[in-house]
Amino acid sequence: MPFRAIDQDGFRDWIHDLIPKYKLPNRHKVAAAVLELYFTEKEKIKEVVDGLRTLHKRILNFVQITSHDDHNIGRCLEVCLNNWGIDNVFSITVDNGSANDTAIAYMKRRLKSNGTLLLDRTPLHMRCACHILNLTVKDGMTELSLEIEGIRNCVKFIHSSPTKLETFREYCILMRFDKMLNILFDVVTRSNATYEMLNSTFKFKQVFSRMVDECNTFIFYFQEEVSKEINGVTTKVKRVGPSVLEDWERAVSFAHFLKKFYHATLTLSAILTPTSNLILGMMIALQVEIE
Repeated sequence: MPFRAIDQDGFRDWIHDLIPKYKLPNRHKVAAAVLELYFTEKEKIKEVVDGLRTLHKRILNFVQITSHDDHNIGRCLEVCLNNWGIDNVFSITVDNGSANDTAIAYMKRRLKSNGTLLLDRTPLHMRCACHILNLTVKDGMTELSLEIEGIRNCVKFIHSSPTKLETFREYCILMRFDKMLNILFDVVTRSNATYEMLNSTFKFKQVFSRMVDECNTFIFYFQEEVSKEINGVTTKVKRVGPSVLEDWERAVSFAHFLKKFYHATLTLSAILTPTSNLILGMMIALQVEIE
């Protein structure tokens, strides 16, 4: 809520009903108190960094990027570093977006002009290993795109309304499953989320198979047409699914490899220990596993 909400009659009446004797300050005093708290906490964070080079994780800024033009991202980063008095930057880790290449090039020029570019800029641009792993897995998923989409649609069905979720739970009881077990819904752009969805769904494949045989609502759901982009053209197609036995078997086999990438991503995402020294060994281990 914006600070001006403090001056609204409804809010002030509500506070009065809660604590009649409390004298509510106006929005200007609240805003000033918040800003004072920010500066106090900012100084505490600055004091965290010690001479022993202990690794710390701190969020310094959230900022809205209004456009991805040539220098906007880099300029926002430069402003943040200047506000915190950070001169020496060893590396900046970003994903593989092309806009980030331009942002890093901008930062290289700025740091070089300030005379604070370490090791002749070689290690400055670090591409996120976890993002590279995610892109690798997503590329591999195209081989099983229909099977995964079919399972995803089964999960979408039970999460699309309370009534459909209750129908699914009734079939869980019929198949002697715990009706309160949860199936995770994935994020299409994150391979780890897809693995977690598949891993939580596999145990219910018999439940879904019975729904295919008996549940008219479930069957009708997969007869509906949905909009889908094919070769850049949006068209109406029947919803993929429901998953059959062969789909489940292929997905289970593929999840074996997803599990390896899942644990690799968790290892490389550690926030309180260095991870750059683990990347090469992790990549070699994954290559051996795939072969």
